[in-house]
Amino acid sequence: MAGPTLYVIPLSEAHTESLDAFDCGSESWAADQNDFIRNEALEDQHRNLNRTYLFQDEAGNCAGFVTVLASLVEIEHTGLSRREIRFKVAPALLVGHFAVHYPYRGQGVAPYLMAWVRRLARNLPIGCRFLALHVERENERAICFYKKEEFFMPPNYEPGKRQRLMLYDLL
Repeated sequence: MAGPTLYVIPLSEAHTESLDAFDCGSESWAADQNDFIRNEALEDQHRNLNRTYLFQDEAGNCAGFVTVLASLVEIEHTGLSRREIRFKVAPALLVGHFAVHYPYRGQGVAPYLMAWVRRLARNLPIGCRFLALHVERENERAICFYKKEEFFMPPNYEPGKRQRLMLYDLL
């Protein structure tokens, strides 16, 4: 199946009103994503905390968005030995937010967004070994999706009560 035709647009003030209709579902974690894109994403970006990218269809509708930021992963949490990396920490691109607008579910948008994030991480002009993200423990749909995208849950990482760390090795 061919993926959707989507255009990547960096978030800007021009998008604030059009994102009021963005809805990635009614689950509690979906509500957090909806609130973020409507009320926090632009301010966080202005504060240089992250970057948000919108994925628009040919009609200019937002099919999904991704927010990324710099991060580090402790080697002991990855399951790799220090001999493999020779550092206590490894650079990572953290996927802070990842959401698909509800009407676009099942159309290949999520894999398209994730492929874009992998390309972004591999083409950074700095070192980046992992993609990292935190997923709600109860969000089985997301966990299944990330596992299908070859993310793994580090064996030595015991996260907080709500979320699990998942990693993708860019090698």
